[in-house]
Amino acid sequence: MRKKVRWKSMIAILLSCSMILPSMAVTAAPAAPAPETELITEVPQIESSENNELETNLPAESEIHTADTGLKPEADTELDMERNIEPDNQSEMGTDKDSKIKDKSKNTATGVSKPFDRVKTAREQINFNREWKFIRNDIPGAESVDYDDSQWVDIGIPHNFSIPYEMQASFYVGYGWYRKEFEVSEDMAGKKTELEFEGVFQEAEIYVNGQLAGSHRGGYSGFVLDITDYLNPGTNLIAVRVNNIWQPDLAPRAGDHQFTGGIYRDVYLNITDDVHVTWYGTFVTTPDLSNPGFDSSAENILDSYVSEEEILHNIEQKQSNVSVSTEVKNDSLSEAAVRVKQEVVDKDGIVQAVFESAEQKIAAGTAAEITAVSEKIQNIQLWDTDSPYVYQLFTTVYRDGVPVDTYESSFGFRFAQYKNDGFYLNGKKVELNGANVHQDHAGFADAVTNEGFQRDVSMIKECGMNFIRGSHYPHDPSFAKACDDQGIMFWSECNLWGMGGCAGKDEPANGTSADWFKDAYPQNPADEAAFEQSCMDSLEAMIRVNRNHPSIINWSMGNEVFFTNGGMDNGTQASANGTAPKALALVDKMRNLSHQLDPTRKAGMGGAQRGGYADLAVCDIAGYNGDGGKYDNNWMPNVVAEYGSKTADRPGEYRPFYDQIQGSDNYSYQLRPNSAGLVLWCGFHHGTIGGDGLAKMGIIDYYRLPLNSWYWYREQNLGIAPESSISASAAQIDITSSEETITNNGTKDTQLIVTLQDTQSNWVNETKEVTLKVESGPGIFPGGKTYKFTPGKSMRDGKASIEFRSYYSGDSVISATAEGLPVSTITIHTENMSETDDGTEPEDFYRADKWGSVTAKIEDPVIYGENNAASGRPMFPSSNDQDSSLAADGNIATSWQADRTGSGEYFMVDLEFALYLYNISLGFNNSPYPYKIETAMDKNGPWTLAAEYTKETISSRKTEESLDGPEARYVKITFTDVPDKEKAFLSELNIYGNPSSITPPYTKYSAYLSDVLDYDRVTTGWGEKGKDKSCQGNQIKVGNKVYKKGIGLHADSTIIHNLDKKYTRISVVAGIDNEVDGGNAIFRIYADNSLIYEKELSGGEADEFNLSVSGVTELKLVTDANDSESQDHTDWADVKLYGAIREVSKKSTTIRTSYVGIADSLQAGEDYTGILTLKNTSEDLQPLCASLSLYGPDGRMAGYTMVSHELYPKSTKDLALMLNMPSDLSGYECRLSVWDQNTLELLSNTIIIYPDPDKLESGTKTETAWTKIDGEDSSLEKVGDWQLWPSPDAYNGSETFLGDKGNPVKEGDYIALTFNGNYVKIGAKTDGGQQGADVYIDGEPAGHINNTGNANVYKEVYASGYLEDGEHIVKLVPTGKFGLDYFEYGVETVTGGSDEPLTESPILISLGGIMNKIEGDTMKNYTLSSRQSAADRIAESYGVYINKEASEEEILAASDALENALRELVPIGDTAILEDAVQTAATLIQKGQRNYTNASWEQLLAAYKEASAILEKADPSAEEILSAADKLNHAIDSLIQKADTSGLREAVNKAKPLFDKGQGSYTDTSWAAFKTAYNEAVKVLSSAEPSAATIQSALNQLNSALAGLQFKPDTSLADARNALQAEIATCSAIIKKGQKHYTLSSFQRLKNNLSDAQKILGDSKADFNKVKSAKNLLFAARLTLTVCKIPKKGADYTVGNIKYQILKSSAEKGTVCVKGVKNKKTAKLKLPNTVTISSYKFKVTEIKKKAFYKNTKLKSITISKYITKIGDAAFYGASNLKNIQIKSSQLKTVGKNAFKKIYSRAVIQVPPKKLGSYKKLLKNKGLPSKVKIKK
Repeated sequence: MRKKVRWKSMIAILLSCSMILPSMAVTAAPAAPAPETELITEVPQIESSENNELETNLPAESEIHTADTGLKPEADTELDMERNIEPDNQSEMGTDKDSKIKDKSKNTATGVSKPFDRVKTAREQINFNREWKFIRNDIPGAESVDYDDSQWVDIGIPHNFSIPYEMQASFYVGYGWYRKEFEVSEDMAGKKTELEFEGVFQEAEIYVNGQLAGSHRGGYSGFVLDITDYLNPGTNLIAVRVNNIWQPDLAPRAGDHQFTGGIYRDVYLNITDDVHVTWYGTFVTTPDLSNPGFDSSAENILDSYVSEEEILHNIEQKQSNVSVSTEVKNDSLSEAAVRVKQEVVDKDGIVQAVFESAEQKIAAGTAAEITAVSEKIQNIQLWDTDSPYVYQLFTTVYRDGVPVDTYESSFGFRFAQYKNDGFYLNGKKVELNGANVHQDHAGFADAVTNEGFQRDVSMIKECGMNFIRGSHYPHDPSFAKACDDQGIMFWSECNLWGMGGCAGKDEPANGTSADWFKDAYPQNPADEAAFEQSCMDSLEAMIRVNRNHPSIINWSMGNEVFFTNGGMDNGTQASANGTAPKALALVDKMRNLSHQLDPTRKAGMGGAQRGGYADLAVCDIAGYNGDGGKYDNNWMPNVVAEYGSKTADRPGEYRPFYDQIQGSDNYSYQLRPNSAGLVLWCGFHHGTIGGDGLAKMGIIDYYRLPLNSWYWYREQNLGIAPESSISASAAQIDITSSEETITNNGTKDTQLIVTLQDTQSNWVNETKEVTLKVESGPGIFPGGKTYKFTPGKSMRDGKASIEFRSYYSGDSVISATAEGLPVSTITIHTENMSETDDGTEPEDFYRADKWGSVTAKIEDPVIYGENNAASGRPMFPSSNDQDSSLAADGNIATSWQADRTGSGEYFMVDLEFALYLYNISLGFNNSPYPYKIETAMDKNGPWTLAAEYTKETISSRKTEESLDGPEARYVKITFTDVPDKEKAFLSELNIYGNPSSITPPYTKYSAYLSDVLDYDRVTTGWGEKGKDKSCQGNQIKVGNKVYKKGIGLHADSTIIHNLDKKYTRISVVAGIDNEVDGGNAIFRIYADNSLIYEKELSGGEADEFNLSVSGVTELKLVTDANDSESQDHTDWADVKLYGAIREVSKKSTTIRTSYVGIADSLQAGEDYTGILTLKNTSEDLQPLCASLSLYGPDGRMAGYTMVSHELYPKSTKDLALMLNMPSDLSGYECRLSVWDQNTLELLSNTIIIYPDPDKLESGTKTETAWTKIDGEDSSLEKVGDWQLWPSPDAYNGSETFLGDKGNPVKEGDYIALTFNGNYVKIGAKTDGGQQGADVYIDGEPAGHINNTGNANVYKEVYASGYLEDGEHIVKLVPTGKFGLDYFEYGVETVTGGSDEPLTESPILISLGGIMNKIEGDTMKNYTLSSRQSAADRIAESYGVYINKEASEEEILAASDALENALRELVPIGDTAILEDAVQTAATLIQKGQRNYTNASWEQLLAAYKEASAILEKADPSAEEILSAADKLNHAIDSLIQKADTSGLREAVNKAKPLFDKGQGSYTDTSWAAFKTAYNEAVKVLSSAEPSAATIQSALNQLNSALAGLQFKPDTSLADARNALQAEIATCSAIIKKGQKHYTLSSFQRLKNNLSDAQKILGDSKADFNKVKSAKNLLFAARLTLTVCKIPKKGADYTVGNIKYQILKSSAEKGTVCVKGVKNKKTAKLKLPNTVTISSYKFKVTEIKKKAFYKNTKLKSITISKYITKIGDAAFYGASNLKNIQIKSSQLKTVGKNAFKKIYSRAVIQVPPKKLGSYKKLLKNKGLPSKVKIKK
């Protein structure tokens, strides 16, 4: 439960951390009832009483005693800790000296300086990682004690659903169950038992003995559950139901990571007394060393902190106090008298301080925060990166004087402070140099051991880095401990996370990894509160768990949250659009909470380069990612939080990738001023939904082997040469381990490294497949007992690695085998960490392939087109980088323009991860220059051309380029032909595609299955394999609807087709063909042998459906006769395979629309089919139309089709539109759109389809129309006894036959058909009794039908050749028994060719005008009534258009009606002008008529009423608005005031005394004007009825005359000029003497003001005020001359290339020492005699210790004349230092090894008079024996 505290009340106890943190966001289920009384589970809030004192008993004051001895040096061994829980910042830093409440902690010398002796209490922590069972499935009833889990797999924790995981972008999303039995011993009776999880991703339900004990949401935060009341003596069961399903209201909603599920961090059983320290319940701080340096605007911080000067003094004196705030819970049934004792223990186990609280009473069922503060502890050891000293704090809780709980925390003494100019550790400026680190490892994914985290931190440390950013979620608690132990500073980050290209995305989850491609912030307001609370809960947990770690120097609220709707609108500025303001406000809210929870650290924000996050109003530290590294920030602390982003595999290039911060070459960087440092993206390869393009950006691969870039950093930072393979063949396998002994509790594993070697044991680069196998003993690799290293994946450059762990003790023999190489083995020992026998490893332990089947399903295809992939991505133009974002800001009015003129300028965008590209559109707000579009996977190429336009073709360019899914990360537009004096520009770049990491490479082209099918892979039970026809050869007809396309078969049948993962969906109409009356069959579809569709259908039934086939390789369509083959004419009608699907929805509508075309472009002479999928997300019925319009080169409509549909709420519908294309498509385009059937408002974005440039002309096209004539048709001529035989398998259900026993064939018998056509076919019965017939056409023999066969079927038995146009007779003369089924004749038509005329319909020409407005989305600008009238005309005219029987009069009438509807569209006016007029009138009316005439007032009221009525109309026309506005404004202007002389009379009365006094000192001219005006005013007042205008005119003249009165000149100007001249003389003298020690700014200000004053003095027209102001400004500049501060002793400065440190701070006699050089590549160096720092001159008198230590680049140095001392090892290891010239005759001291290991034959030149003494001085200083010392 959350406990509320009053922050100021807590401050009153001196301690910022006295607030009580929540136990965690755990939803507790109802507990079993207690025996006698109800336990209070909610902690009551701590309230302040009226006198601001806490309602608790305060401890008494006491003395403080600390150890007199100093702390001992760091030992080689450390205390063996199961868990490390850390401290807070509380003590005098927040002391309110006037407060009535004082800290009364008691301090004692008892036990100080002695070894720590832990008191035995009830506390016990049991590792709970072993002996679990798991199944990857959602099993109803699995929580039950009686459930049989014997078939589940035995596993250990940490565990992950997706093991073995190898960085796949797709992973299992769903449920998994865990079960574990354990014993409750008698010792546990009467104690508190809590179950602790360090991390479960991402929702967990915990059952104890079948009862729900609690649940938890949030995948990165630990939590505890009190399970005491659910336990029974003896055997107990824990069951945990876990899911990793994306939730819209749970953080994170997005991120560059993998979100695999499971209990992936350690589990513990915690046993305590009823009175105990809560989970992570201590907050340890060192107030004497704490001052974060918050900005004055910061909220929720302490009232005061110890000053920085005092902290530096404490550091120098090696002293600090310790403040501990302990949360103690009383879970007993009675009040407890509690005292808390704190003991600080060093690394050697020696107690350094003891202090305790007074006894305090805690009510039953409540908790209390008890704070104690020590006095200063002396001789402390500081924690820093070189010497990371960590102390232990032991907290002992006493109840009624008896110890009941001892709790252990670790902490360190250190002073960390982010300032505006950088970061400071222990008072010294330190450049943060590190890497971003994810938590997952190869094979085991997130399920990493504590030892694994230690290895990770070690690898960052070993390459010379000092900092880790925990990206981008709270890491495992052991990760911070590893940073503590190894001296790595840690940026701990919360999991509020955004991802590029996902702004605005908020589709419902479909249960796949792609669900995490979402907006960082909820787009549904209903999700906001829960989502924000999940962020706050995660932040609280992160801080509670990690607050005591000295390595953590700041918290971070999240990463790149600007990837939200509206977040990119204003670039680096905050946006008011979309959810961007809410996301900003959330970050600020989290920042303020972090201050409240921990006022000792600042709160940062990662990815602050956009969206307004780099602002103190949002965060304390700005973390700039990627291109943010180029931004200047001098107003707040900041750091380059990500740079690099280079995708690579091992071994990779030997270099860094400084990206946006690159210096003069590839190997240097240039931070912006004030930046605290730089953090590489990233340390390790990691799993991600973004695919390999994002996954492989580490300098260490997923298997924890370094890339060459890691070796580069190591050599650069530490001087260690790299290891590398040699090019040779492998002769043996070397296998090594990081640890020879591991533990059986899931906390310590080992890394096995396999290296291929030659016979000399050299590492070779040959890559072979190597298999690791556990030959004997316990232990597993990821997923089981073997692990195979695959060449090109896990095995690269002759080296591979994987982790090995065991949950059972013993020795494990592991073999490594490869073809052609001898077997190598290694033995790993597993130690039993429990006190009892750990048993035998079960069979199939950790076998991933036995975790339970995943339900077969096909993920829905990813749809492209919703978000512009170029928006918010890094841009790399050839010039004018600062305006690059304007090219993808969604505003066509803004543009990027090159700085340089002419051709060759380019614009490149980094999409940040690879996409399959389908559309690229370029927008220009002016005529574009010729360009080409190219794509590539790497920014350095190779580049693939996507489109190109020359000077000749640019005018006809496509506004949108359609691509067939090339994979690319970079898109570049190069302007190829720009005039020399003009500049290339780009207004809008839109890129659409799918992430290649999560989608197959869909084709852009859809297809009818019947057109692409290989019919050799089709089987049918009877009849034909009907391509676009039934098995009986008829047109396909299912459900009484005719289909032009499809496959007609007879059950049993099979269709197999290779999709090759290219298609997204399949659309089908399945059913029994209407050519038969009955039939029944089962229709099935298999995708890669998995059943995805099954339905039984009978005759007359049809099932229309649409299925995902995303990622499917093989598709199989099967029909099953279902035990009866009778009439099973099974049709797969209208089967369409969809290519890449495009999102075309308008965000402002509730209709979601996606689109796919059967062809990607128009093809001359062919049908174009576009398919729309529409989903109504609203609760209202939506009548709509979908239309496909064809426009010719002249812009007129040349073809049109539309479909109307009423879309029910929450329903989905597919609509297909087909339009035939003309034979010549040059200049044509099609537009596809969806619009409201009644209002004509556009509901989707209009899609433009262009012709295929290779298929602009079709030539001629031949088509044959077929007509079938049944054998019983009356049109046939029959001679003989032809009879009917009913058969359901025959056409029309019957056969016409002759030649049976009852109707024998006689000479002259025949059957004939007369027809007009070009072909004829004959269908007949085939069986063993048939004897055939002779065929005659037009009286000539044309063949013989042989229909004798074993099969009893009806089929086509004869087909003629081509027959000339005209009438023909086909006659059949039976030669024996013959059964005729049908005749079928075909009429051939030829279309197309250059002579084909384009049909111009008047209806189409008229319709085009209205459709242009609909498709252009301008219909909303017209009144609703006029639109509704136009909608009616469209429906009526389209009915006429498609009616082939319509008369010419009807066609012309329809055309006229459309023209009238277009003309009668009434524009909606802009009401702003009328609204302004109404507002003005309303204000006047509110004030009342007052002095206006009655007539003018009535006119105003009438006009106001009319105008208001117009505004109330839904869509008033522009004419109505303008008319009403004109009337109202006229009425306002025509208001006439009654004549009122009071104002004029008052003015005359005021002027009269002045008039009576006379002219006086006023000028003649001004007085004359005044006199005239006064007299005129008096005259008006004397008039009988002056008009209002006359009165106002007189008043205006009088007031003007009064204002214009002027005094006669005086001499004040001359006096002012004299004063200015005197001040100029004074200041000129100062300037002449020079700047000296004045600050540059104040001296420059004086010079500037002097220059301005001299100009004004020389200006004869300068008036008195100007002259006086110049004098005052100059005088002020002289008074504010500021003397520079003298640099402080110990301060560091860099002047030129040399680094200095102040030795003596003095204005006249200051001295400095040389610390080294800035440029480590400097070969020749001359030290100056003096150096000027802050305008003061300092003598250079010393060379500091290790100043040029191991500087191998330095070859020559001149030591200046004032040098008196050379420090220890000053030139140690400067192996190329050959020439040393010592000019100083004052050298007194040379330190130990000062010249050791310099060049062996170096020459040292000294002053002649010092040759002898300097030889003695330099003796034994490490000089090589052959070094010469000479004059």
